[in-house]
Amino acid sequence: MALYGEDKSNKKLDKSSEELETSVIINSSKLNEVITNQISGYKWKVDYYNQILNIKDIPKQLDTSINGTLQPYRLIEDAELILSSPITSTSTANLNGDAIVDIRVAVNKYDLFIAEVHNKVAIFYVEEVIPETYEDNTIYKIVFKFFGFTSDKLTYDNLISKIVTRYIFNPNYRFSNQKPILLKNDVLDYNRGILFAQTIMIHYYQKYFDSKIKLVVDKKDCNKMLDVFLNKFIKAVIPTNIIEWVSRLEYVDIDNYTNINIFDALVKKTDISILDKLYTSVPENKYTSIFYREVIKVEVMSNNVGCSKDFYSDKYFIKDNFYTNTLKDFEDTETFEMIMFKYINGMDILIPEIVNSITTNKNDEYSYFKIPILIYIYLRTLERYKL
Repeated sequence: MALYGEDKSNKKLDKSSEELETSVIINSSKLNEVITNQISGYKWKVDYYNQILNIKDIPKQLDTSINGTLQPYRLIEDAELILSSPITSTSTANLNGDAIVDIRVAVNKYDLFIAEVHNKVAIFYVEEVIPETYEDNTIYKIVFKFFGFTSDKLTYDNLISKIVTRYIFNPNYRFSNQKPILLKNDVLDYNRGILFAQTIMIHYYQKYFDSKIKLVVDKKDCNKMLDVFLNKFIKAVIPTNIIEWVSRLEYVDIDNYTNINIFDALVKKTDISILDKLYTSVPENKYTSIFYREVIKVEVMSNNVGCSKDFYSDKYFIKDNFYTNTLKDFEDTETFEMIMFKYINGMDILIPEIVNSITTNKNDEYSYFKIPILIYIYLRTLERYKL
């Protein structure tokens, strides 16, 4: 093993030298920083190597004589340990302590973690694991001891070679519905995902935004079809820090309307079976409205002389059987309906599913309605991978 006094700049880490200078491992483990939630202690940011064990597997110390297929690890970057007291010893024999680990996966004896201590980068192993309960969740108190330094090339390279999957710890999960650990590739894809949503919504803006009334309308020749509930939905749920032009929408108020509509169902995850059909109209000199499954469709007449009314066909953008179907009843081509059904009913949706539906429906006859809904679901799903 390398001597404690070795300079960290000579160590081989799972980062380039440039990355190391700004690494969270090196620069952000402030032992005296009191954490902000209710677990008392000192926050220590580490890279945690969690053994992947089958039911009958017994935890074992890192063995450099065997390959990764026999001793695989999942790496959780930026995991937070909560120390009961700072490490003050400068002797390798006493580089140990106890901490709380809350990563929402089982913590095992002989798990490893890499962290900075006294401006050096060390490898520690878990000597003892004590499961505890905190806010109805299982957390782990561990006793850890010094294992070596990352400059020990054989040991470090062997550990890195045994990484099967890479995750990043998400410290925001305690205050949201996000996952506590996120696949690293998903996190890296988040920014690309935001760019995709912005590109789609810029095209939508160019196609549907009416600068005179400052609302999105579906233009039908010289007439304009306006769904005021859709406009209110977009303004309420699409974040302007991501889709800037949404801030230009005028506020849409819907007088004397208290019933739950399909847009409410999307936001509140309401049971769609309670949405009843309703028809009503208001004086034609203002506008004509058609409620369908409690979604209003309004035609605002153009000022151009000689233009005739041009309604959509009787079928709305949501088919009648949407409200009675189960997931297996949808056709493979009904990607929009399936995505919306899954979202309202709290089912898992994969990002590629939504992207495929957006791509399929962006030039659909009813893209005016479908694209904002799909982008809303896409952004909410993508949010799980944001740090």
